[in-house]
Amino acid sequence: MAKKNTAGKTIDEALKQFLMEQQARVSPATYRKYETVVDLFKAYCERYWPGHSDEYDRVTKAGGTFCGSYGPEDILGGYSEFLGYFMPHKVLGSKETMKAAGTVTKSLAKWLAARGHVGEVEDAVDEAKPAADRPEESAGGGDCGAVRRWACFSRGAETCRAGRGSGPGLPPPGSVNPQDGRD
Repeated sequence: MAKKNTAGKTIDEALKQFLMEQQARVSPATYRKYETVVDLFKAYCERYWPGHSDEYDRVTKAGGTFCGSYGPEDILGGYSEFLGYFMPHKVLGSKETMKAAGTVTKSLAKWLAARGHVGEVEDAVDEAKPAADRPEESAGGGDCGAVRRWACFSRGAETCRAGRGSGPGLPPPGSVNPQDGRD
């Protein structure tokens, strides 16, 4: 677990700089994908506090946020859960969004290493690679697994048990308290 960032850039500042550099480098359509994935990653960090969950109460009571309190050295520690749990289970996104998550996190890992924010980037790139290579698996078993789960939920559990859905449904929007952790 990394220590609280007391000097230097915060995660917010590093991600803002990363996006500014990417905006100058990639097409507008690709940049929108980068921006979407970075926003999702920030939402994940603020909800799950990877590597710092025991510090949530102390930091938030002082008015802090995860991305405003910790440095870019803490970004890679969240990749595994972000790509392996959050994206396929909490994000209602397209196959393209799931694929973009792998691509963007791999690009961010390389960017962080190039600027000296992290030492070894190979492990993080290895964790980002499956989502970039196999978006259909990350998307819940098909190109719209999360959408099928939502449709199953909205039709009722009987439909799922009868084999016309794709498994357990997702909770309706607004019914999940972001401070509850995994739900």
